[in-house]
Amino acid sequence: MFETTYVLLWVIAIIQGLAICSLILDLSALRDEAPKGLKPATEGLPTGSPAPRFTTVDVRSGGVIEWSTLRGRRTVFLFLSVDCDTCKILVSELASLAPESLSEILICCSGAATRCREILGSLPKSVPILDDNRALISNRCRLRTLPALVVIDSEWQIEAYRYPEHSAELRDFLPGALAATARSGAVANSLPAETTPSQHAVGQH
Repeated sequence: MFETTYVLLWVIAIIQGLAICSLILDLSALRDEAPKGLKPATEGLPTGSPAPRFTTVDVRSGGVIEWSTLRGRRTVFLFLSVDCDTCKILVSELASLAPESLSEILICCSGAATRCREILGSLPKSVPILDDNRALISNRCRLRTLPALVVIDSEWQIEAYRYPEHSAELRDFLPGALAATARSGAVANSLPAETTPSQHAVGQH
């Protein structure tokens, strides 16, 4: 009887150990897939919910941009930070694309206006760069990781989230927004050997 109980306890312990290992692997897979796929469950406003209302300025032109002027058409916001290595790599790739291929995108830059102009200065002048210095807009969208893409539909409701690291991922998600033709050669999708990209937590400057 004692031996049978002892064996059963070992079997139960092994089953529990396997279950815990399986759970850890599942959580690890979700963590790895989240940045490039759909938003994590704990991040971002629910799809279909009203998008945040805001008033800000274009850091290059100084023009005022209000949410109500954008309503009525599909709007794509690309949230970037001046302190994010992955954001800088993404900007360098976007800068090599034809200006018309970026016409659907509005960039929200988290950081001082001077730094935003410096880091994003290579982008076409036609691309609006919205001031999000205190991460007010990204916080209202409940973003925690940058770069982040937020699509808002014509009714000003959240349509989708993505977390791109390269322009190719934007082309896959927005085939009508980003043309495959580059201004000067093909866009390099491989990272420089000396560069280690890192995503940026919103609000941590």
